[in-house]
Amino acid sequence: MQKNNLNYYVYRGLYKGSSFLKSAIPSALIPRDPQLGQRLTLAVTTYIERYDDYFKPLYLKLSKLFGGTQIVVAVNGYGDSNAQAKYLQRIENELCRNASENHRFILHDEPVGLSRMWNEILMHSQATSTLILNDDLTISPWFRRWIDRQSWANCSLSLLNNSWSHFAISRQLVEKIGAFDPGFAGIGFEDMDFDARMHFGKQTTTSLECPYIHHLNHIPKTTSFDQFSGRTWGKYTSQNEAHFFSKWQYSSEPDDAYIRQLKSRVKPLHSLKFPQLADQSLTGLISKNVHYPERVNARSSLGTR
Repeated sequence: MQKNNLNYYVYRGLYKGSSFLKSAIPSALIPRDPQLGQRLTLAVTTYIERYDDYFKPLYLKLSKLFGGTQIVVAVNGYGDSNAQAKYLQRIENELCRNASENHRFILHDEPVGLSRMWNEILMHSQATSTLILNDDLTISPWFRRWIDRQSWANCSLSLLNNSWSHFAISRQLVEKIGAFDPGFAGIGFEDMDFDARMHFGKQTTTSLECPYIHHLNHIPKTTSFDQFSGRTWGKYTSQNEAHFFSKWQYSSEPDDAYIRQLKSRVKPLHSLKFPQLADQSLTGLISKNVHYPERVNARSSLGTR
């Protein structure tokens, strides 16, 4: 074994050992940066099937670890209106009524695309950068210390552990590249679309290794979109796939955008258009079919960024 390889394995072993020990430290002993809320907003997207086993435990742990930091939750709708009404009532009773004043819940009756929920989160974020998380995650207490130590002021688009399941995005980047495309009415391919726009907009995506967060990769039995679209790739919406390929085509040119999930390059079929959060049409879309629980007045922030 070459010396440089041995040094690498020793480094990785020490790194993993250190991460394991830090993960066992009780949350009460974790140092906290009181100014974090000025630099970063935390956000979670979720829906009915993941409430008890995934979202609720994650939200309660984030609330405990990140007191004083804004948390925005976007809750998707569902095709069964009776089940959805009971689900939203549980969220209001169990979480909203006891939430901190800087927590914001956006509750949908009807299904909306993940792109739209991400855009809603960005519109309500009060910090310069926003960390958006999937709901099927587990985190250790040292995640807070890891977050505090990152330079979010220099963040453009950063994928934690090289995954769109947890990513940080800056307000400045959204102003350059635009919002997520609300034409993606379900889930999937909106991240590939943004990756392609990043490439042609000459922006760089970084990956941050974080051993204090674990994606469980839950594949749901049902999704919010099953009533109006089939599935592709297991849990993604086939309508989103069709929308992606109405904008992009495969390319063999080395200067075009490489999409890791497709293992191929793409180029635009038409001239690129970047949707903006401040567009009146997008603002109107966001305010439709959205409930705001008592204590949460999200309407006042619509269209302000």
